[in-house]
Amino acid sequence: MFRGRSGTIVPERPIGDLPISGATMDAKARGLRLSARNAAADSRRLGFWKGLAAVVVIALPTGGLAAETVDQLLQRGAELQQRGDSDGAIAAFRAAVSSGPLRLDAVMHLAVQYLRTGRIQEAEASLQRAKELAPQHPGVAYFLGLAYSQLDRCAEARDELALILRQQPTNVQALHLSGVCLLRQGLLEEGIGVLERVLQASPDIRQALYTLQADSMFDAV
Repeated sequence: MFRGRSGTIVPERPIGDLPISGATMDAKARGLRLSARNAAADSRRLGFWKGLAAVVVIALPTGGLAAETVDQLLQRGAELQQRGDSDGAIAAFRAAVSSGPLRLDAVMHLAVQYLRTGRIQEAEASLQRAKELAPQHPGVAYFLGLAYSQLDRCAEARDELALILRQQPTNVQALHLSGVCLLRQGLLEEGIGVLERVLQASPDIRQALYTLQADSMFDAV
């Protein structure tokens, strides 16, 4: 569950001195156009959703019967989600939002569950509500950026990601998604530069590596 008092959305590492890829821009561009469209699938394959509990950290209110009821609904939703009952989880999270409309954690649980199940427009609506509750929260900005990117609204996605990168310039999740959005907008040189920054900051981020090496995969076909 999204608990805690920190606003951090992912661990950061300082940018190192790793060498930049020597592949030519033209070779990269051929594979990057298609790879950018498949970025969401890459994220799912690499277990992106396994770390969601560590991505958004939100303080919960304490005390009072209403808060306890919301907590029970959130717990039920989390258990249903773990058992693979996506519809049941959504119903529980919706009930939590109805019981605690000002509870940011309840709104975010519902939004993330919508994202997990591909209901992107409903996720966006929940994330817009979350943004009203916490306009500067980096976790809200990241997931709203993710929703925008899946709706091919890359300019809006980059605006949300910029909020994170102003606070955390080496945040690899935000950098990677920003780089993918740049590629989708046809800004290949800028997108490649951002993805190479991801690899410099965290060489084990495979999404960025797969995107940058896409030209090799397609040349082999």
